[in-house]
Amino acid sequence: TIIVRAGEEGNSAFLIQSGTVRVFIEQADRQVELARLSAGQIFGEMALVFDEKRSASVEAVDDVNLIVITRQVLEDKLRKSDQTIRA
Repeated sequence: TIIVRAGEEGNSAFLIQSGTVRVFIEQADRQVELARLSAGQIFGEMALVFDEKRSASVEAVDDVNLIVITRQVLEDKLRKSDQTIRA
């Protein structure tokens, strides 16, 4: 299952609770795998933080449980964090 597609608007990031995902781009009509991520890792944060379109696609390799981190949640967490973290 595709979770995010390259070129989409990025209004959330995802924290993997369990399972594995594959990060890839399409290049010359083939998929190039960039990474495999598993529990404890985050994807989608670059589009969220920099307000850009997704730079890669991500698909579930097996059953995956994700925590969705919206822009609002990120801003709330940053506002409550130490000034060094916000920087």
